[in-house]
Amino acid sequence: MRYQVGGSLRSDDPTYIIRDADEKLYTSLKAGDFCYVFNSRQMGKSSLLQRTSYRLKEEGYSCVYLDMTILGIEDTTPEQWYKGIIISLFYSLNLAEQINFKGWWETQKGISSVQKLHCFVEEVLLPNAKAERIFIFIDEIDSLLSLSFPINDFFAWIRQCYNQRPENSNFNRLGFALFGVASPSDLIADKGRTPFNLGKAIELHGFQLYEATPLLQGVKEVVSQPQAILQEIIHWTEGQPFLTQKLCNLVIQIAAENATGMISLIPGTEAFWIEQLVKTHIIQNWQSQDEPEHLRTIRDRLLFNDQRAGRLLGIYQKVLQAEEQFSSGGFPQKEMSSSRGEEFFTLPHLPVPIDDSREQTELLLSGLVEKHNGYLKIKNPIYRSVFNTEWVLKQLDNLRPYSQTFNAWVASGYKDESRLLRGQALRDTQNWIQGKSLSDWDYQFLAASQECEQREVQTALEAARAKEVEARLAQEQKTAKFQRFLLVAVCIGLLVSSILGVGSFIMYRQTKKSESQAKSSEIRALVSSSAGLFASQRRLDALVEAIKAKDRLHKLGTTNSNLAPQVENALRQAVYGADEYNRFSDHTASVMAVDVSPDSSLIASASIDNTVKLWRRDGTEVATLKGHKGAVRAVDFSSNGQILASAGEDGTIKLWKLDGTLLKTFKGHTASVWGIAFSPDGQFIASASWDATVKLWKRDGTLLKTFQGSKGAFWGVAFSPDGQTIAAASLDRTVKLWKRDDSGWQNAKPVQTLQGHTAWVVGVAFSPDGQTIASASEDRTVKLWRRDSISKSYRLDKTLQGHDAGISGVAFSPDGQTIASASLDKTIKLWNIDGTQLRTLRGHSASVWGVTFSPDGSFIASAGAENVVRLWQSQNPFQKSIVAHKAGIWSIAIASDSSTIATTSHENMVKFWSSQGKLLKTLTESKGEVSEVSFSGDDNLIALFTSDDTVKIKKRDGTLIASYKSHHSKLTSGVFSPDGQTIAMAGVDKNVQISRRDRLWPGVAHRAATLQILKGHQAEVWHVVFSPDGKLVASASGDNTAKLWTLDGNLFRTLVGHSAAVWRVVFSQDSKMLATGSGDNTVKLWTLDGKLLNTFKGHKAGIWGIAFTPDGKIVASGSVDASIKLWKLDGTEVTTLTGHTAAIRVVAISPDGTLLVSGGDDNTLILWNLQRILNLDVLNYGCTLVQDYLKTNTTVEEGDRSLCNMPKFK
Repeated sequence: MRYQVGGSLRSDDPTYIIRDADEKLYTSLKAGDFCYVFNSRQMGKSSLLQRTSYRLKEEGYSCVYLDMTILGIEDTTPEQWYKGIIISLFYSLNLAEQINFKGWWETQKGISSVQKLHCFVEEVLLPNAKAERIFIFIDEIDSLLSLSFPINDFFAWIRQCYNQRPENSNFNRLGFALFGVASPSDLIADKGRTPFNLGKAIELHGFQLYEATPLLQGVKEVVSQPQAILQEIIHWTEGQPFLTQKLCNLVIQIAAENATGMISLIPGTEAFWIEQLVKTHIIQNWQSQDEPEHLRTIRDRLLFNDQRAGRLLGIYQKVLQAEEQFSSGGFPQKEMSSSRGEEFFTLPHLPVPIDDSREQTELLLSGLVEKHNGYLKIKNPIYRSVFNTEWVLKQLDNLRPYSQTFNAWVASGYKDESRLLRGQALRDTQNWIQGKSLSDWDYQFLAASQECEQREVQTALEAARAKEVEARLAQEQKTAKFQRFLLVAVCIGLLVSSILGVGSFIMYRQTKKSESQAKSSEIRALVSSSAGLFASQRRLDALVEAIKAKDRLHKLGTTNSNLAPQVENALRQAVYGADEYNRFSDHTASVMAVDVSPDSSLIASASIDNTVKLWRRDGTEVATLKGHKGAVRAVDFSSNGQILASAGEDGTIKLWKLDGTLLKTFKGHTASVWGIAFSPDGQFIASASWDATVKLWKRDGTLLKTFQGSKGAFWGVAFSPDGQTIAAASLDRTVKLWKRDDSGWQNAKPVQTLQGHTAWVVGVAFSPDGQTIASASEDRTVKLWRRDSISKSYRLDKTLQGHDAGISGVAFSPDGQTIASASLDKTIKLWNIDGTQLRTLRGHSASVWGVTFSPDGSFIASAGAENVVRLWQSQNPFQKSIVAHKAGIWSIAIASDSSTIATTSHENMVKFWSSQGKLLKTLTESKGEVSEVSFSGDDNLIALFTSDDTVKIKKRDGTLIASYKSHHSKLTSGVFSPDGQTIAMAGVDKNVQISRRDRLWPGVAHRAATLQILKGHQAEVWHVVFSPDGKLVASASGDNTAKLWTLDGNLFRTLVGHSAAVWRVVFSQDSKMLATGSGDNTVKLWTLDGKLLNTFKGHKAGIWGIAFTPDGKIVASGSVDASIKLWKLDGTEVTTLTGHTAAIRVVAISPDGTLLVSGGDDNTLILWNLQRILNLDVLNYGCTLVQDYLKTNTTVEEGDRSLCNMPKFK
């Protein structure tokens, strides 16, 4: 039997391994799905393609194979490339007999290349191809990244083929499957046009032992224990196809070298024999033995891009370190307590959580690592041995120009500041890192270097000031002595003193100028530092830096026209985005749990450092509770707030007074206790343990009941609000419920097991009304279980998805309307009870292990693996953020009474929200995406504009009143007139349509005259709007102009001035002014007669959203640069709002002027409190927010504690 090392296997090859992906791809294509198989090299993609194609051909379907590398990459024009695809399809489907290709091609002149491809498929391929189904397999798709022209249109065309199925059933015959080493975001970034968000990803994993049976045949012929040998081969390769075939082939080769042609092994030595084979023929001297090339391909993929190599190696280094700790016993394992001889579980050292970043995606595509239960894992032991710690360190040293100083700093435990970069070396390094993506340790090293240099600069400044004062005193002494001399010679003295006075004045001015320049440089550094910290989600630090910059600017005295707005913008950005406002930093190891006292005055934190700490909410440490002999895993206050319970890895529960006095120790568990909860009446305590039991105790330590029934350990535990039910989270992927009977807890029985999670369940919480249970799991979801009013049992209601790693804790807000989830992805997410994701709290630099709301609802406390407790505002007073849709938000309409907000996305639905951000209603369309929504003037009707060019008039409850389909053009925009009698529509045909009410409403005779076609633009019309007085229509076009029209169809004015497409146009409320937003990054303000009043410059990308405040004094602009700017009419920038993480597509201001609403490509709707923003004393607010942190946090420098104590801040 022959094993094939590299290349594609024939579909009938005896060594072909059938995996889950084979059936998934085959069935998905037959079901009509768009499929893509994106994975690393040599994972069997091409073999999968060939076999699937063979199976489909056997059923009579046509399959076309397109290898993108054959079409040409270098010096290929778009025309040549698209023609190559068309010709390949033409001849692969044998269409030459029916169609004269040359003649057809000649008729397509004048249209774009992608239009030719579409016309070919629609007019030639589908009508003339005889097969019932046609499948196009596109291989080596990643080679398109090397083309010299954009390929977005190609992928958008694939999406269009699927979107056209409802209108043209012939497209149901067509299917696509893409193969390559790329990610969807690499191929097309535009979420609105990508086919991948409606496609199916086919995961391709390594062989499992049970799947690899076909490989056994060849090994059987030459080895005495073939099954054991194959098992060891799979162990070393983890089923990686290339390596598995290579090792099987090596076994055959070794056997052939023996005289007998057989390998006879003593039973039990198979593992050792394969290990030696792997080491001698693959691992040792791997660079010379790597034929055919495999390991070198992985190496080159890691190191090819100098800009990202450091980051890739840094991430891989973390994965490697985590697995090395695991192999040395770092994950949960039983150990013996030295004091009691009992078993307990040690702290798990968790691997790197998946965050779907570009660098992690690139690392996955290298094939070196794979996803495993929400984390990154090295794919197999061979890779781990070849690309080991020494290799990684060597490559990083080769990349870093500062490797010697960096390694010395690391060797010092990150403490030796003499090893940090300074001066020119630091500046050279900062220049070197431009455009590069480095490891976390590199960024920490550079941040420490920059911070150290800033301190030294500050010290030097202070020394210079002291020296200046000393020099001034000395000068004064000399001047006094000289004055005595002047008394002797008055005339000469007068002359000399005059000269000296002029000289002294000049020197004084020079000194003051130098000092001012130094202070200005310091302020710029602080502004830059604040912006950098804000961008890296260290927002509390960013706010402190911004306040510090404001303080330095005040001390500078003189007005600096350049510095002042920079400082103000940095401070406003930090204030608007401030979530974290205090942190407690005195633990010496990870904080695993946190709880808040019933009166919200105290916070308790449990840590791996074996202690519990009590804090006031201002951050003052009240007490440190010592007594546990292992890590403390859980804490809970009694309902009266007088007692604190703690549970730990020493297997005990302890009760404490708030002054730190130990009241009682409960012993009974035989392993770590990770969950603890008081009953609502404070009389009982429930504990959850790794000994697979939940125990119920009286407050005096009497054990009442032991609950069992789990196949794994218990992690979290909670009482229902009525105290009648206990819920426990189990590592067997379930939540267990027990209920007491009338006689008490002694006879409590299990009542329900909640099943649905696919990994450990680690947290559980009841809603305040007891009607909902929230469970948190390592499967990266929170599940909400709703109590049935009839059966009284809990049923799965919603699954909350959004975290990038396992979830470690969950909590309800006091009003039960908000849920907080803490995750190993370093974030906390807030969700509405209806399942809507509200906002994400970022700031932790390591896993978040616990989260809770204060009982008064004013703050959220979280426990972090970086040894810190953080306090967060439960509500941002300036903005409310909602993940409102699954795609970008492109339309927002606000009712005239400002009570309701309507939003649409690239989805078939409209959502209605209250002005507080609560989801009120969702209207779903059966056909087509809803591109825009508009309210009638009386708010009773809405107009929906769908992707199939239909306008639908509906009541607010969804009742259809009328509809109108445009046969003139593809619609891009539409809007109701203020009186609700007319609709204006914009199209790609360069025209504007105005349709009267009697054209749309049934029951009235249709008259052609009621449809006005407004012609005059020279390119697509992107936006259309009525003036508030209903007299004019304005349109914005890709021809760089906006036009004003009367309702009878006459052109009133053309606004000329932009140098790129005009995307948006809006009237002021009094209908006397207009503002236009353009791709030239500017907003222009105009009068109705076309006079340009002002141009607002400041955005770094095109303007897609504009709105006036009701009084017409402020203009808001939203940009593709993800920022919103507020402007006065004279062009003065009032402030910049940064809350979106992607392009902003629309902004609107409520008619009452209280809200600014924005939506963007990050799927997020943000409600901004406009009046609070415009009337804010930003410095006073910022100082109020951080005053506790500055006063109590032990890591704050002494010089910064008084930042907010000066009169100007009060």
